[in-house]
Amino acid sequence: DPIRTVGSQIGEPLRIHYGLSRREAREHAVRLATRVALPEPAQVVRRYPHQLSGGQRQRVAIAMALAAGPGLLIADEPTTALDVTVQRGIIELFDGLVQASGLSLVFVTHDIAMLAQMGGRALVMADGRIVENADVAQLVHAPEHPVTRHLAAAALATGWSPAVHA
Repeated sequence: DPIRTVGSQIGEPLRIHYGLSRREAREHAVRLATRVALPEPAQVVRRYPHQLSGGQRQRVAIAMALAAGPGLLIADEPTTALDVTVQRGIIELFDGLVQASGLSLVFVTHDIAMLAQMGGRALVMADGRIVENADVAQLVHAPEHPVTRHLAAAALATGWSPAVHA
C-alpha cells in the first residue's frame, strides 16, 4: 500500500489478530524488520514502499508474512525481478528463518538454478499434478520428467552450470 508506512503494514496483522496497540505493533514491526535483515530497522518502518529498494520491499513482504507467527510460509516467485546478489540474500534469509525457527517453507519457482542454490527436496508440477519428487541435486543432474528437463535446459541456456551451483 503506497500510502501507508511499511511499519504500519507489518504491524497490521498484529493489531488485528493479537489486539496490539499501535505502539506495540510498531515495536514488533521493528523487531521483524531486524529479523529479516533490513538496514536501520527503526528508520525503515517509518518509510513508505516507494522509498525502499526492490530487495528491501521483498524483505518487508516477508516480515509482513511472518508477523502473525505462521508455521508455514508460501513464497511464490519471491526472487523474480531481483538482481542476483539480492536473490542470494533472500535465499539466505529464507534458509536462516527455516533453520532458526523451524518454519516450513514452500518456495514456488520456475528457476531451477535458484532451486539448486537452496538444496533440499523439491516437487515439480505440471498441469496441477506432481510429476517429479526428488532431492534438488537429482533434479538438477538427472531430471526424469520432460518438464524438469525443460526447466534445467532453460537454466542452462542462461549460462548456468549445475556442476558449479548444485
